[in-house]
Amino acid sequence: MNSDEIAETRVLAKKMLRKKQRSEILDQTYNRYSFHEDPRSLPSWFVEDESKHYFRHYNPTKEEIA
Repeated sequence: MNSDEIAETRVLAKKMLRKKQRSEILDQTYNRYSFHEDPRSLPSWFVEDESKHYFRHYNPTKEEIA
């Protein structure tokens, strides 16, 4: 792991110590489409729309990393 990855991990670990922030992070990882169905069996419009909204990642700011 490089220093940026270590810094991001530490930021997430610090946020996980607070109950409210931990709940927010965990809630963002769940969604109603988490069954991982085969994209070939789904309509193309649905697959395109899901690719825009499916993943919600936490991106720490530069101030947090510093």
